[in-house]
Amino acid sequence: MSIQENNPDYFIQNIGSIVRSLRKERGFSLEELSSKAGISKITLGNIERGEGNPTISVIWKIAKALSVQLMDILNIQNTVNISRFGEGIKISDEGKDWQIEPMFSESDGKLEVYRAYLAPKGTYTTKVNHPNAKKIITVMSGTTDITVSSKKHTLNEYDSISFHANEEHSYFNFSDELCILHLTMIYL
Repeated sequence: MSIQENNPDYFIQNIGSIVRSLRKERGFSLEELSSKAGISKITLGNIERGEGNPTISVIWKIAKALSVQLMDILNIQNTVNISRFGEGIKISDEGKDWQIEPMFSESDGKLEVYRAYLAPKGTYTTKVNHPNAKKIITVMSGTTDITVSSKKHTLNEYDSISFHANEEHSYFNFSDELCILHLTMIYL
C-alpha cells in the first residue's frame, strides 16, 4: 500500500493511534484483534506503532473486526469538506492496481464516499464483505468491467451500478487509460 499525502508519516501514526484506542475501548488484546481481523499480530503491532504502510485491505479488515467504518479509522471529519481531485490521501492495495481516496463520511457512520482509481489493465477483487451495506459506483472517467456475483457489467463514462456490498465483486480496467470511479458506501 502506499499512502500519498503531504505528510504520510503523520497519517500512518494517526491510524495506529486510532486503532490502538479502538482496540482498547473494546477490550481486545493485540492477539485477539489480530485473530479477529485475520492479520498477523506483528502487522497489527506495527500499525499501532505507526510503522509500516498497511494496505487498504488490512485497514478494512481491522475496521470490520472493530465493528467500525473505514472513515472512523482514517479519522477524516470536518463540518465543511471540499474534496479536490488529486489532492487527497490515496491508499493503494498490494498490487497497486487499485487506489482509493477517501472523500466524505457522515458522523453517524452510515455513508462513506470515495474516489477510486483503477490502473490501466488493472484488476481488483474486494476481499472484505460488508453484510449490511450497499455500494453505488459511477464511472467518472474511462471504462471498466464490474463483476458482481459472477455476472459481468461493462460500464462506460458516467454509467452507474448499485449492489449489496456483501456480494462477491471485482473490477477490471481493460483499457490503456486510468479509470476513475466515484464510490459510495451506504450502511443499512
